[in-house]
Amino acid sequence: MYSRFVLDLTYCAQCIVYRVFVFLFFVQQIFSLSKADYDAQKVASNRTFQHTVSDALDGVFPADVTDIVVKDNANRVTNMRSTALTVSSVTVTYTLQVLDSTQTLAKLRTQLVQAANDGTMDSNFRHYAVVFNVTNFNNVTFAAPHVTHAAAQRDSSERLTGAMIALVVVGVLVGLALLVGVLLFVYYRQEVTPITTVSRRREVQQV
Repeated sequence: MYSRFVLDLTYCAQCIVYRVFVFLFFVQQIFSLSKADYDAQKVASNRTFQHTVSDALDGVFPADVTDIVVKDNANRVTNMRSTALTVSSVTVTYTLQVLDSTQTLAKLRTQLVQAANDGTMDSNFRHYAVVFNVTNFNNVTFAAPHVTHAAAQRDSSERLTGAMIALVVVGVLVGLALLVGVLLFVYYRQEVTPITTVSRRREVQQV
């Protein structure tokens, strides 16, 4: 029983110490947007993009969208009623840093593709452009994203894993021992005090 308790405690300590970051690398095209317009308001543009992506995903925060790189594409020419229209576009690469064991690559990709296809990312981008006071983003549209690769990495606390787990286990065991000792002491005092009081009363009566 004791060994089982120690094993469970060790497992809980590992859950606390081990923090696995999943890095997903995406590439996505955005139409009706030029790199010049994006870079002209780069800080606000990045915040707009971060919120757009995070709103499309469960359990992802704007700060989890990192390493945003925007590159100009060759202008796309579209024929509409025999009129040639030049549409500017950019390719955005970015990284998702996710610390959530329930999130998988397939789930995140499905959510992003759906948000791009149903226009959610378009409307979110325009909304946050207004929030962060970014101009010239009124007609932006998103293409479906593609995952280039994924990676998992433990944080720097893994270097101290053995020592940290040992400290956690020992600390909890010592704490439990102290708690049991205090409870026994209180219980013993409650049991002994009435007996001592009765003995003293008898001594007084005898005198």
